[in-house]
Amino acid sequence: YSDATLLVGIMTAPLLWIGVPLAVAHGLLYLASFFAAGMTMFLFVRSQTARIEPALLAAVLFAFYPYRISTYSHIEMQGVFLMPLAVHFLVRLLDSGALRHGLALGLAVAFQTLWSLYLGGYLVVGLAVVFVVRWLAGHFELRTCVRSLVFGMFVATLFLVPYSLPYWTAREV
Repeated sequence: YSDATLLVGIMTAPLLWIGVPLAVAHGLLYLASFFAAGMTMFLFVRSQTARIEPALLAAVLFAFYPYRISTYSHIEMQGVFLMPLAVHFLVRLLDSGALRHGLALGLAVAFQTLWSLYLGGYLVVGLAVVFVVRWLAGHFELRTCVRSLVFGMFVATLFLVPYSLPYWTAREV
């Protein structure tokens, strides 16, 4: 009754179908996770600073922090590449209030949770902290982004409620 890692399975299935050994598929996904983590952190920091140097530094630090390497056997803990995207879309949503950013945020949260329930939970807590800190600092007005936030939550819920039903039914076990 642990992480089902649905997104990992969807991404790995085509490799297994064409005959790639499981260990090789795991290794490829593991290596790709470093690149994806670095790339998404680079894009996020670049969008915030408009500078390449801090974006490169953040990308390398995020992609290769020691915890990721120490958990190499747990592929569900490697999918952190969706976190910088989610924070990026939250910041964009708070700045613009656009529904498209709510959609993107909802999808990022849903896909992160479909990769790993644990990482999805960590992400939601982190997003809540970013939201509250930016709101208390006066970076946005709540009324300008509520509609997009609710839309994003609805999108994430569409994916996550069916996914979580087996966990709810097995909770007594």
